[in-house]
Amino acid sequence: MVLSNIKVPWYYRGATLVFLIYMTVFLLGIPLPVLVVYIIMRFRYIKRAKQQKEQFKKYPIC
Repeated sequence: MVLSNIKVPWYYRGATLVFLIYMTVFLLGIPLPVLVVYIIMRFRYIKRAKQQKEQFKKYPIC
């Protein structure tokens, strides 16, 4: 994450994120719940993929 390296108050970062989400919704016409669900599913998928990679390192299939 690039945002976490920059020393910005958390609420300012949150406001920026909300602004970006609203702009994408305004430009693309995507309903907000769909966008939120997509982001959550994507994060879960990334976490699961990382866990699977770690398990594969622990128990390599040879």
